[in-house]
Amino acid sequence: MALVSPTVNLTSAPPTTRAAPLPASLDRAVDRFAASAFCHAAFGDLLVDTVTELGRPEVARFAAHVTDRELDRYRDMDQDGRARTAVRTAGFTPRSGG
Repeated sequence: MALVSPTVNLTSAPPTTRAAPLPASLDRAVDRFAASAFCHAAFGDLLVDTVTELGRPEVARFAAHVTDRELDRYRDMDQDGRARTAVRTAGFTPRSGG
């Protein structure tokens, strides 16, 4: 079984053709890869389906993970989203006095 179909010409796009922008998120990238006729023709249904099957749980695991950035950003907020302490921005020093 050939990995690349002999009917797919990977260099057929004219040089003036612009590629679509890359997806902004991993879940959109997996969806776009799964729906791509080019990927199905170039890599075969088995590979595309396998990568998609493995990619979707990976997206779910990533979405469920709380990053250090999120912890740092929201650690000092109460349940209503208000900061419990003074603003802590890098380089910010509150002025004293009136």
